[in-house]
Amino acid sequence: MRVNPLQRSPCSFMGLSFLLPFLMDLFCDFSIISWNIRGALGQSTRRHLRDVISQHHPSLFLLYETHGLFVKVEAFWENLGYKPLFLQEANGHSGGIWILSYVNDITVSLTDSIHQAISFSIQKRNVVWHCSVVYASPTPSNRNFLWDYLSDL
Repeated sequence: MRVNPLQRSPCSFMGLSFLLPFLMDLFCDFSIISWNIRGALGQSTRRHLRDVISQHHPSLFLLYETHGLFVKVEAFWENLGYKPLFLQEANGHSGGIWILSYVNDITVSLTDSIHQAISFSIQKRNVVWHCSVVYASPTPSNRNFLWDYLSDL
């Protein structure tokens, strides 16, 4: 029987398929929502966020293009049970990356950050996932800086 390589787990290509159930079991109750929100301060956005959270209960919320400062909505997120892990604040109405967490059974460590990206690791017991959250500038010359950053990770 032929196996479609696209149906294989990424770990099976490295001879690590026996680890996949263990790795997935650790994170079976863990979810991430990544959203280009295009403004995180408005009332209608907050209503929509409440709906999304009540339906999906994400462990981590990654928000891009926030168009404002987190301090203006800190109480809103606190009431929902989320705490800020890493914030790359918007410059006026340009950019902004917020990484917020609802869970306490993980360890999150900042690796590095620039105005267009935040790199961090998530650890649960002895399993570590490395992540980079990227919101690329629409200005091509600024994207070169981002590519250099990502290449150096």
